[in-house]
Amino acid sequence: MEEGLLADTGGEKIPSLMPENDDLSHVISVLCAGGYGAWVVGGAVRDCILGKVPEEFDICTTATPGEVIESFEDTIPTGEKYGTITVKTGNSLFEVTTLRTELGYNDGRRPDEVQWGDSLLVDLSRRDLSMNAIAVNVSKQTYYDPFNGYDDLNNQRIRSVGEPIKRLGEDALRIL
Repeated sequence: MEEGLLADTGGEKIPSLMPENDDLSHVISVLCAGGYGAWVVGGAVRDCILGKVPEEFDICTTATPGEVIESFEDTIPTGEKYGTITVKTGNSLFEVTTLRTELGYNDGRRPDEVQWGDSLLVDLSRRDLSMNAIAVNVSKQTYYDPFNGYDDLNNQRIRSVGEPIKRLGEDALRIL
């Protein structure tokens, strides 16, 4: 499997965290072969740490939405404005989202402005909870956990990334 760009934050080896998944490997390999970084993030990583088999995999990448569309035959512009393209390969769907920063949440749900980025660390820093701000480079079997979400999961602690009131105020669904 292609390795792609290196993350801009320190990582730790964690062999066999992600289950074997040919469709996931294909999406990661295509992105990395194109010269992009690609990491599994969010709920799939959280589930694997908890010993569960993920039902879906979200991928963050340095590829822009247009570059993701150009890289795959079967895509759906699910949330292109916000950087998310759904990639269909085999029998699987993957939400592939460009690394980004966000500004303003005037409607209490979606960012007013999105800027594409190339920093995994910055992208993880905008996430809601520490347990959702963990990324995995599948080919290197390395995880990136700058906000100690792994420890929070193991200690059954729910903790926001950054200021809790600000994080909850960005997206009203986060409180659920």
